[in-house]
Amino acid sequence: MKTVNFTTNPAYQLSNVQYSQFMRDMLHHLGLINKAEMTDEELNQLIATLTTLLGDFDKVMKIISKSILTNDVEELDAVRDVSVRALRQAVKTELLSADPAVLQAARSVEILMASYGAIARLLVEEETRAIDSVVTQLESAKYQPLVQLLGIGSKVVRLKTDNEAFKAKYSERTEEYIAKNASNNRELRLKMGETYKLLCDYVLTMARLEKGALYDKVVSTINTIRTQYNAQVGRSGERKAGEEKS
Repeated sequence: MKTVNFTTNPAYQLSNVQYSQFMRDMLHHLGLINKAEMTDEELNQLIATLTTLLGDFDKVMKIISKSILTNDVEELDAVRDVSVRALRQAVKTELLSADPAVLQAARSVEILMASYGAIARLLVEEETRAIDSVVTQLESAKYQPLVQLLGIGSKVVRLKTDNEAFKAKYSERTEEYIAKNASNNRELRLKMGETYKLLCDYVLTMARLEKGALYDKVVSTINTIRTQYNAQVGRSGERKAGEEKS
């Protein structure tokens, strides 16, 4: 039997907002696996069930979000909107460069950001996911050389910082609302957690039994998302520790 393991599951340390994003990211990346390889009906059913539960969970979260857009949350949302514009403007400025390499780099980053549309006009949860995705890509090995060439690293850090600040406050207000208002949110999260565990246990067993490359890909995908969110939990912990010291 092959040795295959998962990295630590960060789900238990995630707020409801982060948890929704965690599940959405995992399902999105699983959806990128070639459909011709996804021939396991049990696996497909688990993914379909999790997708349905996430949809129901997000509906509840949207109802909650309308009730928690307090002044402090809206102010932080406005701050990150400015940071989005600052990054776009910095890239736009480099589109006037006479240096072909700089011009090409600026075009590449502009195309990346344009693929997300008008980020600041998205619903708050969608905007959060879009900014997270943009920042993750700009910090990747593919885009880092372009960011350095354009000299926009500080704008990327600013956007990331402002988005993290918004997420922290938004999550705090969400948890406060849920604590005061009974809803089926907790039940849906519990069901998602149970289904997620079933999916993970299933693919881990199949991968260990060497039942095919598909299961190795799914395990790798799950581990990639877990690693990203474990890092996010770590950053949140560092930020909270810094706030307590200050």
